[in-house]
Amino acid sequence: MEITCKYLKQAARNESDFPCWLLSEDPAEITAHYRVAVRVIRAKARDLGYAIGEHGTFIRDLDVIAAPWVEDVVDPESLVQAISMALIGLKWNIVDMNRERKPHNRQGTVFVIGRKAWVDISIMAPYPAGGAR
Repeated sequence: MEITCKYLKQAARNESDFPCWLLSEDPAEITAHYRVAVRVIRAKARDLGYAIGEHGTFIRDLDVIAAPWVEDVVDPESLVQAISMALIGLKWNIVDMNRERKPHNRQGTVFVIGRKAWVDISIMAPYPAGGAR
C-alpha cells in the first residue's frame, strides 16, 4: 500500500509529526499509520526503560503491551504521556484517558490519537526499587 499522507512519510523517516491522524477516516490508511506509530512507540518506550510488544490486528485500534525492561523505568502514566507526545504532540489529562486495572498488575489505558484512531496500551507495573520479585 502506498502511503499518501506526507506526514506519515516523514514519520516513517523517524520524525513524529502525525497531524493526519486527526483527519483520517480510511481504515486502510489508519492501519498504515499504526504500523509506523508502533515504531515511534517502541523508540520512546525504550528511552524510558520499557520494551513494547504488539498484539491485535491494528485494524480497530493500536494494541501494544509495555513491559519494564531495565531497573530504572518511569511510572506507567509518564510512559503514556511520553507516547502521546511522541505520536500527536499532546499530553492527555490523565482523567481524560480510559484507564483500567487488568490481571497480573497490568494497567490498561486507551487514548485517542485521531478521529477514528486509538492507542490501547497495557502496561506491566514495575517493581519498586529493591522490591521483591
